[in-house]
Parts: sequence; C-alpha cells; structure tokens
Amino acid sequence: MECTLYMAQGCNLKCKYCYQGKEKKSIIMDSKTAKSAIKFLISNLDENEELYVTFLGGEPLLNYKLIPEIIEYISKEYFHYIDRFKYSITTNGTLLNDEIISIFQRYGFRVSVSIDGNYKTQKINRDGCTLSMHTEIIRNILKMLYAKIACSVRMTVTANNIQFFYENIKYFYEQGIKRYDIGFDFFSTWEEREIDILSREMKKIVEFYKEYEKDEELFINILDDKIIPHITKRTQCYCNAGSNGHFVVDCKGKIYPCTYVVGNNLWEIGNIWEGIDHEKLWKQIRNSVKNPSPCLKCNIAELCIGGQCGFMNYSLSGFLNQPNAAECKIEKILFENQRNIIMYLKQIGSKRIEELLKIANEYQIELSDFAKSIV
Repeated sequence: MECTLYMAQGCNLKCKYCYQGKEKKSIIMDSKTAKSAIKFLISNLDENEELYVTFLGGEPLLNYKLIPEIIEYISKEYFHYIDRFKYSITTNGTLLNDEIISIFQRYGFRVSVSIDGNYKTQKINRDGCTLSMHTEIIRNILKMLYAKIACSVRMTVTANNIQFFYENIKYFYEQGIKRYDIGFDFFSTWEEREIDILSREMKKIVEFYKEYEKDEELFINILDDKIIPHITKRTQCYCNAGSNGHFVVDCKGKIYPCTYVVGNNLWEIGNIWEGIDHEKLWKQIRNSVKNPSPCLKCNIAELCIGGQCGFMNYSLSGFLNQPNAAECKIEKILFENQRNIIMYLKQIGSKRIEELLKIANEYQIELSDFAKSIV
C-alpha cells in the first residue's frame, strides 16, 4: 500500500511551475488527524503487506515535528507493524537542519530534495530562494549522503531552464550528488525551439551517462527506470491511484486518488473516518475518459508517462487518457535516448543488462521485440 500524507498545505517558496499553484493556504495536519490516518491505513493493510508512507506538502517540513510524533505513535500503538512501514519525504530542502537529518537517518527515510540545479538555474523559477539558502541546501544534501541516507535531487525541467539541463546534471555530479529524479514541467508552453534544445541536451546527457556508467552510484531516473520496461513485453497500464493500494490524505483528513487533484471536490473520494467511496471514484473515472484514447495507436504508449500517469493527463487536458502535445514530443525524445543507452549497455556487456536478461530468462518473463533484436 502507498499513501501520501500532506503535512502542510503551505510552502515557504513560490515556484512558478508548481501544479498546486503559487498561493497556498497555511494549513497543517494536526496530531489527531495524523493518528486517525494511521489507524485508517492499518485497518486497510493486507496481511504481510508493506506500507509506503510519503510525507508531502506544500512544504512538509513546515510541520516537521509531527513526523517523529507519527512514527513514535506507530511504534507504541502498532508495534507489530513497525517493520512494515517505509518512509519517504519530498522537500524543497530550505528548512533542513541537523535535527531533521537525524530523524531521517533514525527511521530510514528516502529523501527527495526538490532543487533544479545550480543557483543560476534555481532562481529562474523559485521565488524566495537566495544564494545562501541554495548553498545550505547543497551542504545538507551532502550531509545526508555522508550519513548514508538514501537521497536524490528532484530536478524540474521547464521550457525556461531547459538550456541548462546537462549543465545541472554535471553540476550535481561534481558536488558528489549522483541520483537524479527528473520531472518535466508539462504545464508550461513548450515551443519547437525548446523541444529542439531538449533533444540536444539529452544527447549530451547520454554521453555523460556513457562516460560514468561504471559509477554504481549514478542513477538518472529517465534513463535507468526505463531499462526494464524497454526489455520486457508490456501493455499500456495506468498507475493504481485511488485504489486501496494508493491514495492521498490531505491536512484535514480528506482522501484523494492523487496529488494532482488534491483540493478538487470532484475527486474527493472519502475521508479517513468513513473510508473511500469507490462508487464515486469509478463514476468520476468513467466521466473523465476520452474514447477513443489518442494513445491507442502510439508505438510508445506502454513506456510513456502520458500512457501511465492518468491524473497528470487530467490536470493538463481534462481527460485521464489524453496527454498534451508537449508530453508526446518530450516522451518521444526520451524514448530514443533510452534505447540508445540500452543498446550501448548491451554492446559493452554491462552487468546491469546481463543480470536483467538472466532474471527474465530464469522467471520466463517474455522479452520485448526490441530486447530480442539486441540479444
């Protein structure tokens, strides 16, 4: 089971691209709501099922004292479940300090720090981020890595910072930060000029990846996360947002299927005291599907984020199964570069590819036509 808990709706930055909007209400989750949320999660947990809890906002660290309180509550009231809880957090990093870092280390957090690159890039879209603040964020990321905390940088690539994409990958690597969780801002306007720049930047990033491929710490999600989908036979499959396996609880205890629709009354599908209204959820899903889907005839639909992230599509187009034009163009560029990397890894006999092919053979997992062509 996966659940996202909104610690705070407000944020201390005003990022221009934030899909939640720049102006946010200063609402935080209280202790009573948090404990009720945990009770709800436990009551819906299957036997031996692990529970992945992500703390989010706004900026969740505006309410950071609630986080250890929640975990201590679980330890005390649900001792037999404690090992089944896995914690993660996404933060802009501006409020990190030694106390918070020690909490992350103590409870085995996975931490994603939302930072776009060097300070030149950071200040393009992040109103309120100063040079000293940026320097401190980098310092605290390095502290977490030194403390063996699983930490990555969450880079948002936009139409107005795309020209610095490769530069920022290299910048982070030179700082000693080697895990990149890259997301594209599909809400901004991508003209052909920006699409062309992305194509050129991706070629540089691919060459960078090839150069440092033997560094086992290097991980670029838009390349590494796509290796398995490219080499195994797949069909188009959207995520399970809204099911008992994946939902979001806001500061007031209301339940939504995905962070993209938090605050949208149409997608308020229940609360932690009364449970999920599955009938409302499926009715709204049926009302939000376009027939036929424009993805049906696309040859990369099973690998494309537009063919998997329905609620992002909904936020962009009003339909769960209709991506916008920018998504399609960007995903096709990523697709070409992902295959370039996989063919290179196979050519050099990379352990990463060989081990995956061995596992596929051992468990009789059908390979994709592409994988068969390079084996």
